[in-house]
Amino acid sequence: LDEGRHILLAINKISEQTKTIANGWEPKMRIAVDSIIDIAIVLPMLKCFLEEHKNIEIDIREEVLNGAWEVLIDDSVDLLIGASGPVPQQKGIMPFGVLKMVFCVASDHALAKATGSISEALLSQYRTIVVHDSAKSIVPKTTLGVIEQSEHVYVANVDQKIKAIVAGIGGGFLPIKRVQPLLLSGELVAVDLIEPLPANELFIAWKMVNRGKGLQQLRSLITTANLADKI
Repeated sequence: LDEGRHILLAINKISEQTKTIANGWEPKMRIAVDSIIDIAIVLPMLKCFLEEHKNIEIDIREEVLNGAWEVLIDDSVDLLIGASGPVPQQKGIMPFGVLKMVFCVASDHALAKATGSISEALLSQYRTIVVHDSAKSIVPKTTLGVIEQSEHVYVANVDQKIKAIVAGIGGGFLPIKRVQPLLLSGELVAVDLIEPLPANELFIAWKMVNRGKGLQQLRSLITTANLADKI
């Protein structure tokens, strides 16, 4: 009886998936979110999507810099959220928002008490935290917000970078809105730079050959949710 129940459940699931595919909906949506984006701003949109489409499975993965484009090019994901330029050719894209970064250190860091604007030459004397590009086969993007001459500590994602900077291991560029609570609490201090990092445009991207209804609705939900205001 127990084995029979498992078989019946599996058959019912296959039946529902078959109906979903027949109606033009993907049975599974694979989504990559760039580490620079706080996934908390994406999850409410996914909740709305799943409430309407209970039979569609969602698979979310985190990628960094060119690694985000790589998984889209390799067809490992259907939708990419928050990737930075340059944009590969022959991809469907739409603007996601403009990301503003600020160089941060812990409150007990030597630069936290600096007066006036800091030069890159002075920054290079201090250790900086760098997020590894997750690209495996295409050329990694290693220059975004990296102080070349400084000593580096590498981490896997932006959450780890924030924690490492709060711990006083080093400094680094972080999204202003994402760390605003830590700046207000005093755990992090924003360092005024002579040459601040330019704002970085982010994109949503997909393969143009993918015309599934799930992908279309997710793009529509992102557009109407005004997520750009939360970056």
